[in-house]
Amino acid sequence: MMRMAPTHMEVWRIHIDQNRDKDFDARLHAILLNRSHIQKDRASLIRKYGEGEYVAYFGGELIDHDRDVPALAKRLEANFPEKRKSMAVELLRDGP
Repeated sequence: MMRMAPTHMEVWRIHIDQNRDKDFDARLHAILLNRSHIQKDRASLIRKYGEGEYVAYFGGELIDHDRDVPALAKRLEANFPEKRKSMAVELLRDGP
């Protein structure tokens, strides 16, 4: 039987498995948890900051925000270098 070429998902899964470090699962869990907090707080964040603002969450808390994503990224790197791989940053907008 002839083996078919791997699908994109199979290639992606192999890439992740080969490049996964010991903290990968914990960081992924933290990012997903932070994203869920952003989703939960989205309406109040939009009321407070307006659409088009980027928000950064770590530990379920808002740690910074800005409309200028390069400026936000620079501050996050300077102020939270050890947390940057576990935080979630999202653009606030109304709708999906």
